[in-house]
Amino acid sequence: MNYGRGVMGLKLGVTTYNHLWHYSLKETLEHIAKLEFQIIELMTTRPHAWPMDLDKKKRDELRELLGSYNLQVKALNPTFGDLNLASPRPTVRRLALEELTEHIKLARDIDAEIVAVSAGTRALMGTPPMEKIMEHSKDGIRELARFAEDYGIIIGLEHAPYRFIETAAQLKRMIREVGLESVKVIYDTSNSSVRESPVTPIETLGDLIIHVHLADNDCKTWGKLPIGMGAIDFPAVAKALERIKFRGASLIELWYQDPDPDTPIAISKKRLEALGWQA
Repeated sequence: MNYGRGVMGLKLGVTTYNHLWHYSLKETLEHIAKLEFQIIELMTTRPHAWPMDLDKKKRDELRELLGSYNLQVKALNPTFGDLNLASPRPTVRRLALEELTEHIKLARDIDAEIVAVSAGTRALMGTPPMEKIMEHSKDGIRELARFAEDYGIIIGLEHAPYRFIETAAQLKRMIREVGLESVKVIYDTSNSSVRESPVTPIETLGDLIIHVHLADNDCKTWGKLPIGMGAIDFPAVAKALERIKFRGASLIELWYQDPDPDTPIAISKKRLEALGWQA
């Protein structure tokens, strides 16, 4: 794939995902700053920044630490896991809402703008009809979004393979039916490419996209590979984002087992900068 100079003006950052089990949060921020990033997405889970571990003093210290490295937290990402707003079990949905509400409060306290949210997962057994699952999820998203509005926080919905919302068209329907301005889209190249062309969601979702995740894969199996290691057409992604005049941040989001988590990020950064992204 040609990684020659592409479109200009796309802002580039990185998530803390690839460093999660290698370094402490402080060490992670130091590594990211040395890689010359200024925009980050913080994975809000142990051992890094689990909201329930952070009292006011620790949140103030985290904000100061971020400032010392000249890093802006654009978004918080709970990494989803077993948080399921679409569960048929009301206790599971309520727990997901309680945890995500704490993430919104943390976003407020450290000046983040977005909290990443998944609409949920469809159960494999005892599965309710799709419309019932949609209603469960919509109710939860609305509750989160109304709470987030009070703090000026945006809910960024992601679609992904193996969740009940897997395509851009399904995600667009969900957002339209939720009907709140504080609910937007986090577009993810690796999530999208397993079910459709990675350019299709950009064309379908347009100005609903507020934030972008960049990772590669073979367009068949989900993965978070370094840029250039898979088959995703990143020059086409860059041009599509420019066509919709996207002015948010694009975050390198790798989950790649390497003894040195910095190297695959540095390689990805270099290749994306050749296409017009700027860290």
